[in-house]
Amino acid sequence: LHRLIRRQRQMCIRDRFIKEYLNTLLTEMGLEVKFESNIRDKQINIKMYSNNNPILIGKNGQTLTALTAVCKAAVFARIGVYPYLNLDASDYKDKQVSHLERLAKNIAREVRNTGREVVMDNMNSYERRIVHNVLTDFNGVTTISEGEEPNRHIIVKPKKD
Repeated sequence: LHRLIRRQRQMCIRDRFIKEYLNTLLTEMGLEVKFESNIRDKQINIKMYSNNNPILIGKNGQTLTALTAVCKAAVFARIGVYPYLNLDASDYKDKQVSHLERLAKNIAREVRNTGREVVMDNMNSYERRIVHNVLTDFNGVTTISEGEEPNRHIIVKPKKD
């Protein structure tokens, strides 16, 4: 029990440090940001709401990805541990996941109906994992990843019975 309480306290300290660090960094960028955070299964989830969300998100979420990397490095420099951190701005990532899941299911239906494989666009490992997971139990299709980073993609194939 004491170990659990100590771990929870450490997670709260990391969460507070990350929010203070982000607030300083984003204020310097001229952004006003509010934070909502929760801690689940050793992962710190922080949602940010800004006066300029497109700047905070960046093209294809690149600014969010960079902010996550910078925050992890700052926590490591301060505490000596890389946190499990998920940053999101105005539910951008949640919307992206929903879009990717819908796309994967539509492609799977097409593959099942036509019997022809479909090569999806290049994706990062996180996006590929979402597609693989959503199509794992989809009847009539199977998925494989091919290529080398950053040109790795998923092929949705008809399942041979």
